[in-house]
Amino acid sequence: MLKLELRHLGALLDALAGQGKVYAPFRQGGRTDFAWYDGTAGRDAAALDLEHHTARAPKDVLFPQVEDLLRFRQQGKKLGLEAAPLPTESVVAFGVRGCDTAGFAILDKVFLQDPADLYYRARRDSLTVLGLACGELEETCFCRTFGLDPAAPGGDVDLWLAGGALYWQARTDKGRRLTEALGAAVPFTDAADTTADTTADTAAGAAADAVPPAVAAQRDAVHASYDRLPLAELRFDDRLYHHEREAFRSPVWESLAATCLTCRTCTYVCPTPPATVLTCGTRRRRRARRNATAAGTAAWTAISRKCPTATRARARRNGSGSATCTNWSIFPRTTAALTPARAAGVACRRAP
Repeated sequence: MLKLELRHLGALLDALAGQGKVYAPFRQGGRTDFAWYDGTAGRDAAALDLEHHTARAPKDVLFPQVEDLLRFRQQGKKLGLEAAPLPTESVVAFGVRGCDTAGFAILDKVFLQDPADLYYRARRDSLTVLGLACGELEETCFCRTFGLDPAAPGGDVDLWLAGGALYWQARTDKGRRLTEALGAAVPFTDAADTTADTTADTAAGAAADAVPPAVAAQRDAVHASYDRLPLAELRFDDRLYHHEREAFRSPVWESLAATCLTCRTCTYVCPTPPATVLTCGTRRRRRARRNATAAGTAAWTAISRKCPTATRARARRNGSGSATCTNWSIFPRTTAALTPARAAGVACRRAP
């Protein structure tokens, strides 16, 4: 295990940036969230926040909210199609909590099964995760319900912020390659000289190593504080597996669903939802774009320049300035409300 004084965090970020794009938690306006490190104000070492939990999961680093999948161009009666290039740039996700690394594993089960999502797999292969152990827990944490240990983040490299220093332990081949690549650019010291006679709990069956006293003390404190949380005893009842159909049809879901506004914010905040909607832009900018949504199905939506108004079709403006409509399947009355003349200007095809 290696140790880094906190005053060298800037050097660490710069060295990581030399290995690829860095996605890290920064604090701005009283809120901590993941953003791309670029050294500017608000996204520099001074704004790096490894103490507070982020408002959103870092899922965007693997599954962006919007991404281009296909480009097409019309020349007369000919239509040319071109797949968007696969992402190849190396990325380092820095300071990812254990619950979020577990979320990556859930996404892997969806997108890496045969046939694998090529864009997701390319991002996954180029991603190195630096997991950060929790020093303090939120009142709403329930890690152990899913067999997670907040003191063992389970990344390619595990990090602990304890005793005024950052402790670094490579766990996978990716993590070890990154550690070697950083070399002398980061003034790490060997933490072995100050280890205690205890062993660290390591994720995924990794071998246990000696733990520095500061890390051991933090780990014990986190475990003790978890036992006092309101959801500490939350467990899955084995009877649920034997009565799955009855539980699925329980009226409690109707009461919960009644409060849903279909805003789809849960999809962007939760680490795991993989549902998508495929849309294409206007004639001026013809590109197939994949949008992460909370809808349970994938849909194709082709929108002409005669896109209905925002009040009828929930059209929104994307970053390029072209108009696209969100998932039509969750607004079933939209097309019915259009006059035949206006409906003719809209081509909408949903997946079965």
